[in-house]
Amino acid sequence: MSNRVSFSVTCPHCGRKLNVKREIDPADYKEDWDQMMSDFEMEEFHCPCGEQFLGAETAQSDKLEKLLELAKTLRAEGKLDISRNSIRINLGLSDIWELIKEFKDLEGDLL
Repeated sequence: MSNRVSFSVTCPHCGRKLNVKREIDPADYKEDWDQMMSDFEMEEFHCPCGEQFLGAETAQSDKLEKLLELAKTLRAEGKLDISRNSIRINLGLSDIWELIKEFKDLEGDLL
């Protein structure tokens, strides 16, 4: 399983979107989703405009928090299983439709 995650962060100073790639193993966070949020919020980004900022200062911080809340809910409902080698999501059609409605505004920011 590839652990490379690509996402964008928007510089709060100039508005430029920075494409970021990180090696993240979701299995490391499966018992503590809040740690993933904390790690992102404390990560320092450097923009070509010369400014530095933390993940907590970005618009993507709120969106990531929303995604992690969803992951917690799916896991509690038995619809999300994470192991060292895979992530399995078991969703019905109604689950997928709800996700599309709820997360349609995330396109391009975290994916």
